[in-house]
Amino acid sequence: MIKTRIFQKYFLMASSLILLFVVLGVTFNNYMMELTRPQKRESIAPIFIARIVDRLNPTDKVKSLEELQSWQRVPIGPRLALVTEDGTCLYPKNCKLDFDWKSLVLPKNTYDFISLKNQNEPPMRPPRFGFFPPLGGGPPGGNPGGPGGPPGAPPSMETTVIKLNNPQPLFLVALPSQMPPMPPGGKYGHLLGIGSLVISLLLGIGFTIAIIYSSMKKGVSEADKVISEIKSGNLKSRFHVKRKDEFGQAMQRFNTMADEIEKLVHGLKSSEQARTKVLQELAHDLRTPLASLRNLVDTLHSSMDRLNRDTREELLTLSAKEIDYFERLVEDLLFLAQLTEPDYADHPKTFNLPETILDVAEDCLFMSSQKGKKLELVENLKNQNQMFPGDQHPIKRLVRNAVENACSFAKSKVIVELYVLDNQKIRLTIADDGPGFKPNDLSSFGQRNVSRKLNTDSNGRVSLGLGSVVIKTICDVYHGTLSIQNLQDSSGNILGAEIRIELPYKQA
Repeated sequence: MIKTRIFQKYFLMASSLILLFVVLGVTFNNYMMELTRPQKRESIAPIFIARIVDRLNPTDKVKSLEELQSWQRVPIGPRLALVTEDGTCLYPKNCKLDFDWKSLVLPKNTYDFISLKNQNEPPMRPPRFGFFPPLGGGPPGGNPGGPGGPPGAPPSMETTVIKLNNPQPLFLVALPSQMPPMPPGGKYGHLLGIGSLVISLLLGIGFTIAIIYSSMKKGVSEADKVISEIKSGNLKSRFHVKRKDEFGQAMQRFNTMADEIEKLVHGLKSSEQARTKVLQELAHDLRTPLASLRNLVDTLHSSMDRLNRDTREELLTLSAKEIDYFERLVEDLLFLAQLTEPDYADHPKTFNLPETILDVAEDCLFMSSQKGKKLELVENLKNQNQMFPGDQHPIKRLVRNAVENACSFAKSKVIVELYVLDNQKIRLTIADDGPGFKPNDLSSFGQRNVSRKLNTDSNGRVSLGLGSVVIKTICDVYHGTLSIQNLQDSSGNILGAEIRIELPYKQA
């Protein structure tokens, strides 16, 4: 069974066209055969001929037949013979009968007749298939002297013996007429029929191919137009899908691909603009720690002997902090420069997201414990197993920045929880029981700080480098959302801070 719509469409169209041209070919063939058909002989009743012979010359029947034959260039009726009662042929001369005359029961009264089947010629049968019209014509049923049959009927194959009005018994024999000579064109009637059939098939196939080519050419022209517009920068150009066959489905898939390309280009433009802005700010910020570090080093170099021990220690401590700041800044800068779109990675990978988050969180709390700060990790990750598509390194960096931020301000515990929402997205929350976010931090989190501050205030929420910017950038690259809030009790007292990250996710 034909199921594809495009095959149904073109199959039905091709079949209809070919059938139409075959019918036209048959019609044309019949018309040409009529033009080349031999001229039909006029059917004349033998009795009528017998009466004419008697009237022309009542005493000499031979002259009567000669005169009758002289009236026409070619015979228009049956072949005529004049025979005596004993079987002697008087006209034409030296004629021979094809049957046994003596075995006949001759008619006794004037103009009585008998009919004989011609034994030497088999009766002609009309063809069963009428693509090639039969030649000749004759009375239906082979009755001599009857009315002419329809075109294509076989000529009469009977011999008629009629008694004439004569003192001595004399009989007129009407023999079956011979077929007239075939006209020149009629000799090739079978070739004409085959040729018209072949030509009609070729015309039908040609018209079908022309229509299919025209349809294909129209689709190709539209595709070329859409692709040219996209190439020239019009990313909104799309196919107008009006058909539901395979071509329509291909157009719909192309439109979907164009949507993805437009989304990718706009995402790249937005990412490039944001990255350019961050790099411009960083180029300015890099000068500050370098200038500060240079001043500290110059001071130590030029006044080392005049400075006391405490002053030298303070200058060295400030130098170490500037170096640490500079190191973190360069690290964040390199990470942002290498961050790419995960949906278009050359080799997409998956990893166990809860396991990765738990490893990073435990490392961060271990580093805090090394600095003398004991914190409890509250989590729901150990019993989960979600395979997440993408690069593991950006997710680790995102979790590390968020957990380090929570550890730096937590009093006793850090809470890390992961949830799957309707198999469509995941939600990661990282909270602490610290003093919470300041009002300025709530509105500017994820943005580059204009002023630079060293990490000297243990209760402040000023990050070194681009910690919050990195978190926001990773969320944007993964088409996720980032939000922060202060946790409060029923009385409005701040219980801590929370970072909420939501990323698209499709469960396998």
